[in-house]
Amino acid sequence: RLADTSLNEILSRKNLALVILVASVAASISVISYEYSLYTSQQIEELAVQEIRSNSDIQVHDLANSFSNKMGDIVNTLQIISRARSVLEGNIENAGPMFNQADDSTPEIIDFYMWLDSEGKLVWLSNINQTTYETFKGTDLSYRLYFITPRDTNQLYYSSVIDSNDHVARLYVSYPILDESS
Repeated sequence: RLADTSLNEILSRKNLALVILVASVAASISVISYEYSLYTSQQIEELAVQEIRSNSDIQVHDLANSFSNKMGDIVNTLQIISRARSVLEGNIENAGPMFNQADDSTPEIIDFYMWLDSEGKLVWLSNINQTTYETFKGTDLSYRLYFITPRDTNQLYYSSVIDSNDHVARLYVSYPILDESS
């Protein structure tokens, strides 16, 4: 009986050792598996962030090109308007519709086209009703850089964002009216 007890004790210890070994291997595999999944998820996250950045860069590039193209169209329109006979002659009746038509051609990016006289006073503002026009006609904007710079340099001017008289932040693009002797 003693031999049976010793044998059972030895088998029990072997079983216990085997259970401990299996538990240790399982714990090790579990830790390795956890670390691997953590590493893999970090790699996936890095790839996702890189993909987002790449897509953002592409979208910014596309938007910049689109904006540049639209600004080119606006500058071309300003050049055409500035050389129109009705503008050079100060004929509001004939020039006004041209400003309105230019405004209508780019409504997604332009709030309005504005015509200032040589003293910086408002002559015309596109697509406004007569009452509003009468309210703002003659407004002195001679202190604004979008008037001063083109007047003094005869060059195209792009402003930074400016808080307008109507408290709307806008970017102004202005072009001097050059008479044919310039």
